[in-house]
Amino acid sequence: VVSKEQIQRGYSVLLNYGDLCNDLLLLDYGFVIPENPYDTIELKYDGVLLDAASMAAGLQSPNFSSPTPWQDDLLRLLNLEGDGADLK
Repeated sequence: VVSKEQIQRGYSVLLNYGDLCNDLLLLDYGFVIPENPYDTIELKYDGVLLDAASMAAGLQSPNFSSPTPWQDDLLRLLNLEGDGADLK
């Protein structure tokens, strides 16, 4: 950290880390902020990842990654699938 001005001994210095989510704060700086308004998660429906996860878990469902029509409708309604999906 570099200051443009001389800082007196004992003076409080505040650092602004920016609008970061908790996973970046934890990985880069070693702390998290409770109730962080910039904390986000990314949600994405990905059949390939679901198939890999089901194989890793030892599940033998041939249609694990294929949602039923009502599940497809729900994913689109929640804006998690399709054109313009909001994944953050």
